[in-house]
Amino acid sequence: MARPPKADYVNLMIKLVSKKLLNNEEVKIADVASELQVSPALVHFYFHDLKNLTDAAWQNIFMAFVNEDLDAVNEFAPGKDWDGVRNLIRAIFSAERDDIHFSHAKALTNRFNSEEFNTVVGETHQAQIDSWKNLMEKYTQAGVVKPVVDTQALAILFIAVPLGVALVKPELTPGERKNLSEAWLAMIRAVMDPDLS
Repeated sequence: MARPPKADYVNLMIKLVSKKLLNNEEVKIADVASELQVSPALVHFYFHDLKNLTDAAWQNIFMAFVNEDLDAVNEFAPGKDWDGVRNLIRAIFSAERDDIHFSHAKALTNRFNSEEFNTVVGETHQAQIDSWKNLMEKYTQAGVVKPVVDTQALAILFIAVPLGVALVKPELTPGERKNLSEAWLAMIRAVMDPDLS
């Protein structure tokens, strides 16, 4: 039987370690290798050490849903589909994303314990900010939206608001989730669509 390609093993390893981090489980290369039925040497071959593997897993956690969300915006933004934005915001505040928000918040508190991890977190956040900023600028140039505030500031808020809510109110009722979604939609629309009547 042929060995799966590197990309398959790398993704399997990252997904497994991401799951362990989300579940607050200890991560050991030997355990990762055992669960994937490969040798620990293969894990070392691809990641060199546990730190590189866990850094990749944290980046995976941080980026969870970002590309999916950007794709969703690209689908409904050209037609100024504010119902599409509403649905995306509801998904962001959904219970299904709570573990991602909580793990992300946990990582943020740990980032100052390690300069290397702080760098990983900073680079990942900057990539998210840049992605959102570029998307807003694309639709500003196309005349779809007219931001009345700096797009860099908006991009930072797009990352920070869900994390802040998770820290301030970790257990939301369905009604609170809906109300937060509507409030955030109103704020976004007010700064992105000033001609709103």
